Amino acid sequence: TLQDLREAVRGEVLVPGDDGYDEAKRVWNGAHDDRTPALVVRCTGTADVVAALGFARSSDLTVAVRGGGHSAPGFGTSEGGLVLDLERMRAVQVDPQRRRARVQGGATWGDVNTATYPFGLAVTGGIISTTGVGGLTLGGGVGHLSRAFGLTIDNLVAATGVLADGSVVQTDSEREPDLFWAIRGGGGNFGVVTRFQYRLHPVAEIYGGPMFYDLRDARDGGIGGLCVPRDRGIRRRAQSDSARPSDSRGRACKRRGCHGAQTGGAGSVNLESTRRGLTRGASTTPVVTKLSRHPLPARGWRLPCGSRR
Repeated sequence: TLQDLREAVRGEVLVPGDDGYDEAKRVWNGAHDDRTPALVVRCTGTADVVAALGFARSSDLTVAVRGGGHSAPGFGTSEGGLVLDLERMRAVQVDPQRRRARVQGGATWGDVNTATYPFGLAVTGGIISTTGVGGLTLGGGVGHLSRAFGLTIDNLVAATGVLADGSVVQTDSEREPDLFWAIRGGGGNFGVVTRFQYRLHPVAEIYGGPMFYDLRDARDGGIGGLCVPRDRGIRRRAQSDSARPSDSRGRACKRRGCHGAQTGGAGSVNLESTRRGLTRGASTTPVVTKLSRHPLPARGWRLPCGSRR
């Protein structure tokens, strides 16, 4: 029964009408806020996940797992199902000697970067700091460090998860190798990962920032030749044409409209050569260039859109 579940878990169990339910059911991606789960279980650990899955089995409920809540298709919520909210499971443990990080399933990439940065270490993670580690990792994981260190799943060395039958398993290349293969890009619905272990790399600072071009040049194809020096581990990310730089020169950019490129990468990158590489082949120059050296956590953008992480 619902009361049995509430007694079995340490976290909250919320149903429609409970204080805090409306807040608990929200996801960062506001496009899916209209869904109404039958209940939300705010898990505090693996045992809570086991109990919640047992309740879902006995009640014939579909299960949605929410970490950061950024899922574009809305996998972090459901209509009439049970939502496993892992937001309270955000611990990050760093072993600088072995260059490993053990990360709970509800952590965000902001949590990871903040924990690894003091040791001068990092792993390929999300471009947005509030993205959950779970969804990004199990989906492959592309970020600013991809060219230097591979995808996030390339750096996943082990995981702990709960299967549909409630069993807790640890998987890596030697223990449950088929499951380890499956969670690294093999699809979905293999279980709920409650802890990830990543391989870390020496990264203290990265080089990057926005470059804004006059929108008229974009229409004329003047920046169609923008390219990135692949051997430098630099990644370029297209920005919205409604970007509004705060630089004093941005006032002109704001009046005319602009197109931007966002860059980021690791390694011993010369800023001037990076600027030249990013504009190689372009027939115009940026209105605003903000390439500079950053500590890695500073590159994890925090976007205010959406109602919840």
